[in-house]
Amino acid sequence: MEPTRDRRAKAEQKQRRKLQQHVGLGRMVILVLIAVSLVNQLLLLLKVNYHFLVSMAVPYYLNWLAVQLGANSGVTALKVVGALVTIFMYLAFAFCWMQSARRREYLATVMYLYMADTVLLVLFAFALLNNPFSCLLEILLHLAVLAVLFDAKRNGEQLQRMMSRKRTQPGSANRRPAQRPRHPDSHYSR
Repeated sequence: MEPTRDRRAKAEQKQRRKLQQHVGLGRMVILVLIAVSLVNQLLLLLKVNYHFLVSMAVPYYLNWLAVQLGANSGVTALKVVGALVTIFMYLAFAFCWMQSARRREYLATVMYLYMADTVLLVLFAFALLNNPFSCLLEILLHLAVLAVLFDAKRNGEQLQRMMSRKRTQPGSANRRPAQRPRHPDSHYSR
């Protein structure tokens, strides 16, 4: 009976490591999205006619549109909105990335934010561009990133269920230790 229990424990440990790797990949993708998006914003500010395709599209295209429309004027309302949306998106992604180390629900939040970003990219491509298929590669890369984020969310949920199931099993090593009885002469007992 003991070897079966050991094999089951090893298989569970292997599965836990695999799930943790998928969650780690999703977290790494979030970090890369933030970094590449910041580089894109810097390239936009430097007026370089180039941007990386795997990034957050809404802040980039909103600021690009603000620069194109308000090139000769000063601060326009679109520039202010673009700056606020950009700051919100970066802070939301960074906060979710930090929190996802402990709570896997934040992976879902990033996935939904990036899904909204992808939908807005598609709307932007078909509404404002003369050739919407020029954004086809960018849309496909967005969908690939969404697949990785979905996989990380799903594996994070499985990992969370596995860990909560382990905590509730009798004889689990993760149970809370029993409190020591207090000594009668202790100052806490008065």
